[in-house]
Amino acid sequence: MTYNITLTANHQSLTAEYLPLAAESVQYLTAKVVCETEDWTGREIKAMFGQGCTVYEVPVTGGEITAKQQLNLTAGDWCVWLVGNSARDGDVIPRITTNVAHISVAPTGDTEGSPLPTIPPTVEERLRADMGNLADLTTEDKSSLVAAINEVRQTGGGGTAYTIGHGLKLDAKTNTLSVDTADKMEQDNTLPITSAAVYVEVGNINALLKTI
Repeated sequence: MTYNITLTANHQSLTAEYLPLAAESVQYLTAKVVCETEDWTGREIKAMFGQGCTVYEVPVTGGEITAKQQLNLTAGDWCVWLVGNSARDGDVIPRITTNVAHISVAPTGDTEGSPLPTIPPTVEERLRADMGNLADLTTEDKSSLVAAINEVRQTGGGGTAYTIGHGLKLDAKTNTLSVDTADKMEQDNTLPITSAAVYVEVGNINALLKTI
């Protein structure tokens, strides 16, 4: 556990080490009290915090001061010292004290304020938010929205671009794929011939046969 303040007593010598402290904290500050010499053993120890004419007495239990003990120090320089009392011995109460160590607490600002004003997004920020992230596109081409839309149009939404091969044709306006055919028989023409063209050619052959 990290303590905000560490007080170390060696006989009657007291040193204070502390993290940067700021005022107006509530049930936050904690302190560790370390007694290095046996003359503090078995004593009821109190830490005394003084500022001007005001002195606060804080009991030390198990070598520490917890946040619930409300060590709520205000801004300014504080004096701190330890007092260790033993059981009463007749009319005399054996007591050990330390010198005074010093702690500095920095001031803080107001502890209440108003919410930050909401700044509306710019037109560009709204457009980018509506567009989304290009990296989230499931198309192969993610270079731009135009490229992605064109890919979807060509692929029918499959997400994979393809090439129109020989014997096929694509109507870009209707996105319709169909067979590319020949209307008549020609040498070196590898396109399939239509049924109508075949009917014409057969008719021509029959006409020729009749002339033989």
